[in-house]
Amino acid sequence: MKGNLFFQRGFKLWVLIWASLLLQGCISSAPKSNDYRSIIIEGAKQGDAEQQYLLGWHYQFGWIVPRDNGYALYWYEQSAKQGNVDAQFHLAKVFDKGIGVTPNKLRAFYWYQKAAEQNHTDAQIDVGWFYLLGEDIPKNNERAIYWFKRSADLGNGEAMVILGSLYRYGQGVTKDGQQAIHWYEQAVQAKRIVAMALLGDMYEKGDGVKKNLPLAKEWFMKAAAQGYKPAIERLKQLK
Repeated sequence: MKGNLFFQRGFKLWVLIWASLLLQGCISSAPKSNDYRSIIIEGAKQGDAEQQYLLGWHYQFGWIVPRDNGYALYWYEQSAKQGNVDAQFHLAKVFDKGIGVTPNKLRAFYWYQKAAEQNHTDAQIDVGWFYLLGEDIPKNNERAIYWFKRSADLGNGEAMVILGSLYRYGQGVTKDGQQAIHWYEQAVQAKRIVAMALLGDMYEKGDGVKKNLPLAKEWFMKAAAQGYKPAIERLKQLK
């Protein structure tokens, strides 16, 4: 299930991080000035948690300083220990993916949970996956669903898609077509185009719901209108 197209976690997350930092003025289309660099570095050295997080980010991606995963880890950790939620999340990713360090799932889980408790919705999804898959921690479906729902309730569309698919296929929960429809529809409201295609797929196949080809086509058309290629292909097959 985790490897399914609809459960890929990485790409959209980094796009959102990049866009967020762009809006915050952390990155731009032109190199930052030495003044900006000095402000970040001096602030980090003086113990400012936000500046420590930003310096860690810059070391990870090599924007205002040379790329150095060791320094990225150091500054993320300094910031995370002070409670900076973004640093906690990035530090978790470093340990989870083994970015410049040996992968350590337990340390990753520890920091994901710290961030999740502060309502970082992507971290809540990661905690949910750890519990659902039993990645170096005891498998616990109830805790997994709790964290996915907590993320979804805070408006995370990816969590809504995950919940819809878990209910659809009966993974970690009792199979329930109506709950699947509910969460996919919620995901549509959260602008998740893939949820439109998933609704179309359910209605086309009569999977957990009464088969309804006109409604299936309607959902595929909505996704296709947004440029979603799998939906475009499915419409061709339905003609």
